[in-house]
Amino acid sequence: MPTALRIAQGNPGKRPLPQGEPEIEAADPVEFAKARSMPRWYRSPAGGLSQEEAKARRSVWRHYVALIAPLNVATVVDADALAQLCVARLDYLAHDATIREEGAHYESRTQAGSRTIKQHPAAQLRDAAWRRVQEGLREFGLTPVSRTKVKVAGAGEEIDDDFSRWERDHEAT
Repeated sequence: MPTALRIAQGNPGKRPLPQGEPEIEAADPVEFAKARSMPRWYRSPAGGLSQEEAKARRSVWRHYVALIAPLNVATVVDADALAQLCVARLDYLAHDATIREEGAHYESRTQAGSRTIKQHPAAQLRDAAWRRVQEGLREFGLTPVSRTKVKVAGAGEEIDDDFSRWERDHEAT
């Protein structure tokens, strides 16, 4: 378990914390939310993206940044992990759409000619993508159980950082 997470959870095992770990500056939430914070492989993969795919990627990225930024758990090196969460969510949505369109099951014939009902392959892919989404959500403290393990310093106090000011300014408009 990362030391920062152990500290945020109150060092539940009460074991000594490691010394000499690299300290990574927390990401500026406003900058982190911008598209240029997205890893290049996510923003523009080798095969290219349609405008619709690029828009979906930006939308999912912004959705999760909006959830994560107020928690102050993301650092500049977390962009790849966040992008993996976004890819998993997009995979889940794509497989779910396939199932809604084609159905969760299909009919097949055995070599003997008898009829059999099988689960659509997209159902297994959707389930695997959902497990990846859940793991990503846990990594960022975005599930009910994982959220209880993260303690925020100064909880209940109004946060006055760049993102909070930006958010208040944009709520007013």
